[in-house]
Amino acid sequence: MKHCIKTLTLISIILSLFSCSVHKINPNPVIKLEVQPLDSIYIYYNEKSSLFRIGNEFIERTIFLDKKANRIYTTTFLNKSTQHNYINSLGEEFSFRINGTQISGITGNVIYKSHQIFSQVDAKGLELSFDVKLENIGTFSIRLLYEVYDHIPVIRKWIEIENKTGSSIAVDSVLMESIRLLPGIDFDIDIRDLSEYLRNKKFRGLSTVVFNTNLKEGFIIGNETPGILKYNDVYSKPGKIGIGMTQQGGQYVPQIQITPKEIFSSPGAFVFLFTGEPEQSKDRFEEFMFDYLLVNQSQKNSIQFENINPDINEAILIEKVKQTKNSGIDIFCISGNWTDRRGDWTYEKNPYIKNIAEYTHSLGMKFGLCIDLSVAETESIILDQHSQWTVKLKNGSDYEISDNKTKLMCLGSEYALYMAYEIDAIVKELNLDYIKLTGEILPIADKGGCFAVNHLHKTSLESLWYIYDGLFAIMKYLHVHNPNLIIDIDLDSYNPSGLIDYALLMNANINWQ
Repeated sequence: MKHCIKTLTLISIILSLFSCSVHKINPNPVIKLEVQPLDSIYIYYNEKSSLFRIGNEFIERTIFLDKKANRIYTTTFLNKSTQHNYINSLGEEFSFRINGTQISGITGNVIYKSHQIFSQVDAKGLELSFDVKLENIGTFSIRLLYEVYDHIPVIRKWIEIENKTGSSIAVDSVLMESIRLLPGIDFDIDIRDLSEYLRNKKFRGLSTVVFNTNLKEGFIIGNETPGILKYNDVYSKPGKIGIGMTQQGGQYVPQIQITPKEIFSSPGAFVFLFTGEPEQSKDRFEEFMFDYLLVNQSQKNSIQFENINPDINEAILIEKVKQTKNSGIDIFCISGNWTDRRGDWTYEKNPYIKNIAEYTHSLGMKFGLCIDLSVAETESIILDQHSQWTVKLKNGSDYEISDNKTKLMCLGSEYALYMAYEIDAIVKELNLDYIKLTGEILPIADKGGCFAVNHLHKTSLESLWYIYDGLFAIMKYLHVHNPNLIIDIDLDSYNPSGLIDYALLMNANINWQ
């Protein structure tokens, strides 16, 4: 039986069923193509010492398999420019819980099975496979995957968990990285925000910079987990670095249900080393972003948003478009109540929308729309015909948005497929150049997620994971079918903190510059 990958589930469904083209975006850092070894990138295995070495001219990570004790450690994380090893003591390597039982590289039950080394044009990957057998659960497999790139001082990592048992297992509190990483001594360490060194200061909270102010070196950590589900630990214990998903006891803890023969693939994590002041490595870090993470390198566009209200008509909008053109703005975007009913996404009451789109294009500008992605009005046809797609509260009732006129639809249901189709149709009908996804997407914290029993998520505890999955599925579908479409999102809709993260940069057209 063919395995099912439990990551970006909706994306797989959408792209396999509805797309004949292959998109260049690679949301997961997976390398599966054998070629000749590369000069500047290497992965070596010494079977006698049970050591793997992975690196390039700037960075090297040494991984030790303790086959007698069934453990795995990173023993060296070397900044080759300074020859300093940042591993100050042995850590867990990774960590997660299966049905409440803690599993890590040091729990003594991680049995090494095999390894594979993969290559592509400018990267190499290492896959380490292990079996774990628990008396009350059965046997499941873990694969640790590492990736190193040509001429870039970064190592990227993620985890796959395969359920070989006869029943579902629940995974939570995943840490893709759990190591003891310290560039020098505590006294010299300064913790900073990456946005201090970027050209665009809106990326506050994107990454943490650990900088030794005396030695003038350090590292940047990156977490590719989406939105409110991410967790970073920087020295909660001496030297400990943890990169992963929210941990047990936190506010948002996704508990992923993995059915028999299914595989869960975690988000990625990375550690980027630098020498000198952090800003000296800005260009090389941005090279890594452009080549391996960003969905594209779109030009920065200025945007004029025009809100539709009962007092607006076609003549007024035509004049607004002219003013926008004269101001040198790139995109004219309509927001507000332009649709007949949110959820149905028709505009029969405002038929001039098409004329405005055509007129905007005739002046050489781009045209866009704001779309409340997960909002449906109570009188909409979609809500009448598919009320099962709403976010459900614990008592089984629909999640009503505060205005009492709309309900929140669950992107962890088939509603995501519906919206992918609907938006694609609008894009083609109006020749849209730009869309901005707005409105509520996530249930607020005290609601506890979506409790529906007929959605793609099996429990409320994994619903937020699937909601983000559905959001990215829609973006990927639209990118495949409309390669030049600019997809933006209201940051407060994506993450209540309003912060941009790597998961979003890998899917939406957020301008890096």
